[in-house]
Amino acid sequence: MKTQGHILGAFFYGYAATNFVGGMIAQKVGGKLLMLFGVLWTAVFTLLTPIFTTIGGFGAIFAVRLLEGFGEVSNFYYIQYPLLLLLLLTKN
Repeated sequence: MKTQGHILGAFFYGYAATNFVGGMIAQKVGGKLLMLFGVLWTAVFTLLTPIFTTIGGFGAIFAVRLLEGFGEVSNFYYIQYPLLLLLLLTKN
């Protein structure tokens, strides 16, 4: 149970570390690019999770979950939903 807590906590640590930085990044590069980066980053590390877990065990899964949390910088509830609405309403 303790191992599971560490692995689940790793995602939170990555997410919390980039929580405030995400707003500043969105102001500089734009919400669309940040959203694209966040979704792709998280998807890639989610797909790599079984491979890294098989190869490296606990340390690898902890690192992958931490990196997944970093990728969630774009998925703030106050950025994601207005951004999705904006993406749906623009013709670009």
